[in-house]
Amino acid sequence: MRKAHIGTFASAIATAALFVFMAHPGSAQAAKVIHDSGLTVPSAQYLAQLFSLNQDDATEQPVGTKIVTFPITTASMAPGALAAPATLKQPVWLAQPVFFIGADDRSKAWLQSKRDELRRINAIGIVVQAASYEDFRKLQLLANGIPLAPASADGGLAQSLGVSAYPFLIRTDGSIAQ
Repeated sequence: MRKAHIGTFASAIATAALFVFMAHPGSAQAAKVIHDSGLTVPSAQYLAQLFSLNQDDATEQPVGTKIVTFPITTASMAPGALAAPATLKQPVWLAQPVFFIGADDRSKAWLQSKRDELRRINAIGIVVQAASYEDFRKLQLLANGIPLAPASADGGLAQSLGVSAYPFLIRTDGSIAQ
């Protein structure tokens, strides 16, 4: 019962966020936060399917990237090591594991080394830094089918997670690790 409720909630969130994006085309800032009760929820985990690549036509830009403005930046986070392992206090918003990366060399190496595990646990990636669509596309190709969505973590998300460095993974139990 609970999983069905979460799935319905996720579909509703994705639909609502899509309407917000369509109302403000070209603005990645339009749907950063869907609802803020003090526990900011990244919408990218619900919108990743809009950014999937068509493997048959590598020249076609995914529909999601047509409504996002690049560069994607997160001033409150940078590539680096987590100071200490962390845990979310209330991970109930996680429909599935979520990882945060940038288009930097450290993130690319992390993604490549964790790719099989990320695929096995059905994780979705949020790209918090990409200078251009081309940088984002290179990450998509490196992810090899793992869903990615570009979204800034500024606006309270990075602070609410308690991290200032990426790449990292948040598991559904709330544990945060590199």
